[in-house]
Amino acid sequence: MNASHETELNSYHLSYLPLITSCMLVIMVLTVLRDAILLDFSFPRWLVTLNVVAALVVVIITVLSQLGKVSAEQSQILALIGMLCVGSKPIASLVLQGAPLPLYIAIVLFSTTVVFLSIRYMLFTVLIISSVWVIFAVSRLTAIELLATLFTQLLAVSLGVFILMRRQETLVTMSKLKQRVTSLESILQLCSNCKKTRDEKGDWKTVEEYIESSNENLRVSHGICPPCRELLYGDLGKAGNNPD
Repeated sequence: MNASHETELNSYHLSYLPLITSCMLVIMVLTVLRDAILLDFSFPRWLVTLNVVAALVVVIITVLSQLGKVSAEQSQILALIGMLCVGSKPIASLVLQGAPLPLYIAIVLFSTTVVFLSIRYMLFTVLIISSVWVIFAVSRLTAIELLATLFTQLLAVSLGVFILMRRQETLVTMSKLKQRVTSLESILQLCSNCKKTRDEKGDWKTVEEYIESSNENLRVSHGICPPCRELLYGDLGKAGNNPD
C-alpha cells in the first residue's frame, strides 16, 4: 500500500475514532462488572490497580478523540493503546480463573479487525496481547489447553487479517471513486452551439445565469474586449478610440 492510500486510511480511521474509543470504554465497564460478579466484589489489589489504570487510559483516549484533539497520524496509535488496555482483561481472567477461556481471548484479538485500518498496527497489538497471555498461561494451563487456545487465537487473527485486507481494498476503491466524481464535477459542460451550460439539476442556462445562480453575491456585467471592439468597429475600435 502506497503512502497516499495509508494517509487516506488514517484520515478515515480518525473519523471513526470517537466511536471506537467509546466502544472500548463500554467494554471496559462491562468487563469490570463481570469481574465484580465473578469475585462477589472481592477484588484482589492487583486487579483493582489494573482496572483503574486501564479504565483511566481508555477514558483519556475517549475524551481526546471526542474533543478532536487527535491527528490522523496519532489515531491508530491511540487505538493501539486502548486495545492493549482491553486486551489486559482476558489475561486477568486467565490469572483469576486458571481457565483458558479461548473464546474470550479470540474475540478480543478478532476485534482488532474493527479497531484498526492498518494490518501493521493490528498484528503488533495481537503479538503483544498473545505474548503476555502465553507467559501467564504456560504455568496455569495444560499443554492441550494451551495449544487449543493458541489455535483458536490463530484462527481468529487469520480471519481478522483477511477481513481487514478486504476493508482496506474497499476503502481505497471508494476513495478513488470519490476523486473521480470530484474530477468530473469540476468539468463545466457547455453546449457546442449556443454555449449554454447545464447546472446540477440538469437545467440549461446561459453562462451568466449559471455564474449568478452559483454565487448569490456575484452579478455579471458586460463589456467588450479590445479584439472584439476592433472586429466590430474597425479603426474606431482600435486602442485609444472609443466608439460612442
